Amino acid sequence: VKVERQFDYAGPYTVKFAAPMGTTGVTADEVTIPAGQNEVKLVVKAAADAKPGSVSNATVTVAAQYDNKYPISHEAKVSFTVAK
Repeated sequence: VKVERQFDYAGPYTVKFAAPMGTTGVTADEVTIPAGQNEVKLVVKAAADAKPGSVSNATVTVAAQYDNKYPISHEAKVSFTVAK
């Protein structure tokens, strides 16, 4: 996940993954883009019982707190294929 920093914000970002409703066995741990950095690897994992095939409309949310008081966030929809 790569961010384009704006308005001199140099603090950390949290990155969360949410599988679409009805999708089971597909997860990703929350990760943090450290202060001053612009990207982090978000590893999506498929459990042994995850259904193979196309997954659409999973959500990746990037959030931060600007000036220690203004919450900001952005969501992006992603698609991928579960293969075994």
